[in-house]
Amino acid sequence: MRTFESDLCIIGAGAAGLQIAHSLKGSGLKVRLLESGFKTFDYATQALGHFENSGLPIRQSSQPYDLNTLADTAPYCRMYGGTLQVWQKRCSLPDPIDFQKRPEIPFSGWPISFDELLPYLRKTALQLGVEALFSLDTSSKAWLRSEFEPLEYPAVCGGSAIRLVLSSDKRQIDHLLVRALDGEEWQECAERFILACGTIENTRLLLASGFESFTPWLGRNLLDHPKGVFGMIEVAEKPFSFCLPEDLLRKEKLPNHRFDLSMPPFIRIHLDQMPSQTSHIELSNQKNALGEPRARVDWHLSDEDRVNAVKAIHLACASVEERGLGKVKLRPEFETLDFLEDASHHLGTTRMGESPEEGVVDRNCKFFGIDNLYIAGNSLFPTAGNAYPTLILLALAERLADHLKGSR
Repeated sequence: MRTFESDLCIIGAGAAGLQIAHSLKGSGLKVRLLESGFKTFDYATQALGHFENSGLPIRQSSQPYDLNTLADTAPYCRMYGGTLQVWQKRCSLPDPIDFQKRPEIPFSGWPISFDELLPYLRKTALQLGVEALFSLDTSSKAWLRSEFEPLEYPAVCGGSAIRLVLSSDKRQIDHLLVRALDGEEWQECAERFILACGTIENTRLLLASGFESFTPWLGRNLLDHPKGVFGMIEVAEKPFSFCLPEDLLRKEKLPNHRFDLSMPPFIRIHLDQMPSQTSHIELSNQKNALGEPRARVDWHLSDEDRVNAVKAIHLACASVEERGLGKVKLRPEFETLDFLEDASHHLGTTRMGESPEEGVVDRNCKFFGIDNLYIAGNSLFPTAGNAYPTLILLALAERLADHLKGSR
């Protein structure tokens, strides 16, 4: 079996993997960037990531489709560029409260603060051309991810990560087993590995590699931003979105939901789903074309999520009416929350934490108990917040790249 050696092996050439690869330009590191898919869409490769759904419905199609219809049929894109290929380029900033430990909300808090991440949020906002989020005076052009910059090292396309194999002392990744759809296999040996395959595939590969004994959180805490229209309102002003004030959130012990009037007269909610160990990803008995177990996704809302959402909707309606913006007409039986659907923002199943009792990776995104394994992407989020996650995941990837350069 062929073996390839490098200083750093990045598994996945999507948003997080590419951000890290670009940030390591000029670092002197020998990098191998692996991608299961290709630079053009291939349905057979896309189908490798299909999962079994045992919880609330999550958008997915089991029927053949092409890149033009992908955004409407699947929550991920298994090709070079990842889901950036169909990304709608929506960005928003998180709030400081999203990172804070709140006694009234179990499992809340990040091991890094908003202020620690802020410089990286600014940097990635400039790269993406959304610097207006910070009211910066700049003529920076949008960074069009559909035209990716050349890398110092070409991506190795068409090989899927099969297994992360531990060293004899179980403190390091010894090598990664890779397999192509035509049956070819090879090994990747590296000083350090970064897993950047998206939340579902990150989790599936770690579980398939037998790493669940390192922390009780692996695969747990599957979060999203459930969204849906709960009413109508006639307003004279332009479309807007808002969150409830921080003091009210603390008083009412509520997560940081967002309310959106971007498509008047409809008003909708984007939930900040509560952290939970019960909503999770595990291995399915079903196999993909490589003979590997698919993921079984058991995403659901807790009773507390439902109670909090209804309470927040009532408070939001009162706030709108108190400000003279109009009266909200609630949809019939809105309290059932049957109108909610997933946002394809899969988060949280390799959450950051201060210890293995609180998460899967530490503040520098290193897997607890394994010295040379790092994780990137939305699966790092300990809490959901309500912001679109792409800007945050890119900022976290940029921060990880800085850490890797500084810890050589």
